[in-house]
Amino acid sequence: MKIEYNYDFFNEDSEELYYFLGFIASDGYVSDNLITLELNKKDKNILEKFRLLICKNKDLAYRESTDSYRLSIYISEIAKRVKRFFKMKSNKKSFELEFPAISKKYLKDFIRGYVDGDGCIDFTFAKKGEKRYKGPRLRILGNESFLYELNEATKEYYFHKTNAIRKKGKENVYEVTYNFSTAKGILKALYKNNTISLERKNLKAQDIINEEIV
Repeated sequence: MKIEYNYDFFNEDSEELYYFLGFIASDGYVSDNLITLELNKKDKNILEKFRLLICKNKDLAYRESTDSYRLSIYISEIAKRVKRFFKMKSNKKSFELEFPAISKKYLKDFIRGYVDGDGCIDFTFAKKGEKRYKGPRLRILGNESFLYELNEATKEYYFHKTNAIRKKGKENVYEVTYNFSTAKGILKALYKNNTISLERKNLKAQDIINEEIV
């Protein structure tokens, strides 16, 4: 069966396109002729959404050894365009990936896609005197220059003074962390009234958005 790809998806700006590009930036593989996303089965739903948008007559591939599903897009023209979008010269995405120029209209969709792929939404604690406080935390991984630009981009939606980007241990892996009101403000900007997101992270974000922070 011939696979029919929806080229319009890549040719027309949309929230879904920039979210997809954000997810590719964090969790995808890109070469000159292939774009691949492989996720654990618990996140199969988002791959199904991408599949329906891009190639609805193609099934996801299942890998039993890792209990994961994979979406592969074999369109050389699109794969090369994505590499140019991220200013990649080879296939070493973790080293070469650069934060792209995106209009403010779609910037939060791109960042949300990236957070859904390489972000962690949880809670942290702080102590003031004898009182211990619990609050939201958002951590995002990436290379140093990419995270620097991403951090600056978040200030388009929520003003904050977070600038620390720390080495995570692995080669060329860094982390930026947002805590308490800053985490909530950024999550609210990214996830409130969104049209596409990873279900489990969206649920966490919505719980934080609706919770009062002391």
